[in-house]
Amino acid sequence: MKILKLTFLSILFLTLTSCNQKLYKALNELKNMPPPDYSYVIEPKFNESKESAEFKLKELFSAEESKIGTFHIHGYDKETKEQINERMWLQAVLLNSKNLTDYRTDKPATELAKEVAEFVLKQINNSKVYNKVQITFVRQWNDGNIKQEKRNVYLTIPELNETDFGE
Repeated sequence: MKILKLTFLSILFLTLTSCNQKLYKALNELKNMPPPDYSYVIEPKFNESKESAEFKLKELFSAEESKIGTFHIHGYDKETKEQINERMWLQAVLLNSKNLTDYRTDKPATELAKEVAEFVLKQINNSKVYNKVQITFVRQWNDGNIKQEKRNVYLTIPELNETDFGE
């Protein structure tokens, strides 16, 4: 029995120290990463103001809250740690819009997303710098625990054809 305990403790010790070394190496790599450069991000320039556009969007599509901005992502090269694959697009988020009741079916969400995108693009002066818009519908409720359901629709600009996240 004592040999079994010693064997178990030895395996446990070896596993923890080897995992700890991997974790230490990963944290050290993160520490040595260059700071992110967001100079590629072009913020939307609104016809009036951002607050005004968001308020109009909220009222027009019967939402509790709305936000308009950019979504941006990038990666890092494994060898050189250089920032690569910089991508950005326009994004609008509607919280609890009464205009969308079925979050699981593609067609109603896509049709409403096209209407939202048309409205948002009219509110922005520099919409030509974007090639994609993401419309996110969020339904949030509280039944003791806060829960939410999300629907993302990606559309190309200016055609407003549905596309994927990665394209």
